[in-house]
Amino acid sequence: MPNEKQRRYNHLLKPQSPDTVDDDINLNLILVVAQALITILCVRFCKYIRLVDYPSFAIQTARKWVVVNLWFCAMLYTGICALQYNSVPMVIVYRNLTNILVTVGDYGLFAANSSRVRARESWGVIMAFFIMLSGAILASYSNESTSTKGLFWMVLNGITTAAYILSMKLQTVKLSKFGLVYYNHVMLILWLLPLSIWKGEWTILIKSPDLWHTLEYWLTMGFNGMVGFGLNFASLHCVAATGPTTYAIVGSFNKIPMVVLGYLWFEATTFSIATWIWIAVSLWGGFLYSYKKITSRRKPIEVESPS
Repeated sequence: MPNEKQRRYNHLLKPQSPDTVDDDINLNLILVVAQALITILCVRFCKYIRLVDYPSFAIQTARKWVVVNLWFCAMLYTGICALQYNSVPMVIVYRNLTNILVTVGDYGLFAANSSRVRARESWGVIMAFFIMLSGAILASYSNESTSTKGLFWMVLNGITTAAYILSMKLQTVKLSKFGLVYYNHVMLILWLLPLSIWKGEWTILIKSPDLWHTLEYWLTMGFNGMVGFGLNFASLHCVAATGPTTYAIVGSFNKIPMVVLGYLWFEATTFSIATWIWIAVSLWGGFLYSYKKITSRRKPIEVESPS
């Protein structure tokens, strides 16, 4: 169960009002919509001062982008739900497993190398995947705060994240990076704002003045939106300039500071020594995977001779 410090952090997700004590009541959709709104304001401001340029919103373009955007919405929503029911280090460890889904999809959809090149890479990659997966499973098993609901949201977030990354690579819409960020978040509001109203989250927020009447709430919400804007823009640029696999490789190197800072900052739960060991094992599997992919790219591609 989360301690008091995690509950204070989760006040952005869960209203702390005597009338809303149900653990299943949250404000996840409002948080995602607020982040999208702040991101749109950031993009519009950049366009206003002529730092960037992108075309105005067009229905024809939005129709072509709708599948990618649905995966984007699902990725953000499941990510927030995962943070609500898991500690930050465990979320980071399980997000590392997204590399497996992305790489499998990348090979199936985009790989053009010969079978010999794939065979050369396969054993090292499979070993890395096994280490990542086994480390994550054993870390969850040794962590008392792990719940079925938390694992459900983490698995769902990994699937939607991989689908979003791969679907971007398949997309044929030609827009600037900021244009893609703008379309993603405008369409997100069109999907999730009505859904948040239908779920009654705005009613809960209005009835919880102790939540939204504080300066801390608005400062944290604004910071969250600006960070989301930067993250989304960087992700789009990385995938467009390289590929889904490279995106997964780069992401594996920032896990250590994220795990340490997430634990020190939020201290959502007390980890045993065994949990830390298995977290380290899972992260090491991510580094091994990155090493095998990088070294394989340095070797010349073997072309099979015609029979």
